Amino acid sequence: KQYRFSPDAFIQVAFQLAYFRMYNRNAPTYESGGTRRYQRGRTETIRSATLASDAFVRAVEAQGTIAIDMAKLLKEALKAHSAYSKKATLGQAVDRHLLGLKLIAKESGIAMPEIFNDPAYAESLHFRLSTSQVPSPFSSFLCFGPVVDDGYGICYNPRENEILLTVSSWKDCKETDTAQFGATLERSLMDMFEMMEFLPPPSKL
Repeated sequence: KQYRFSPDAFIQVAFQLAYFRMYNRNAPTYESGGTRRYQRGRTETIRSATLASDAFVRAVEAQGTIAIDMAKLLKEALKAHSAYSKKATLGQAVDRHLLGLKLIAKESGIAMPEIFNDPAYAESLHFRLSTSQVPSPFSSFLCFGPVVDDGYGICYNPRENEILLTVSSWKDCKETDTAQFGATLERSLMDMFEMMEFLPPPSKL
């Protein structure tokens, strides 16, 4: 927070870096965003994999990227996540709107629009990273399973001096490894923390 960035954004970008380090690709990522400000509002999907996070993770893993450039890209990734999170909680994201249109078509008996039959749409909903922040002032944490066979479920509780989190995956999936992901995530968080030192301190004005 001393750099005036969202701790949630920092953690979510770390998820992106950890996954990219393990699989050399980005993962469709779900983060639960609350829409309780609206009557009957529940959740919207915060999509944490952004163009900015992609640029950042690729730069980190590329040979020869200097620390100050990585720090600048990290800053942009954090800003992008915060901006999308705000849109999601204001009802300006895409997932619930598309779900509504799909249900209207189904319930009205009309032909399903082509977008819902597109493989790219199905892939975008294959959330290999399903995440949720459950903040608590107590040293407690929750755990839930992944929502797809080849994915991870991540529940986290950011506290003032620590981050409590759980990572889960299915034992019978050969593509996932909970222990390795946890270790890679820890390394990613520490690397990003060190990158922040290359950013100028925020203005006190």
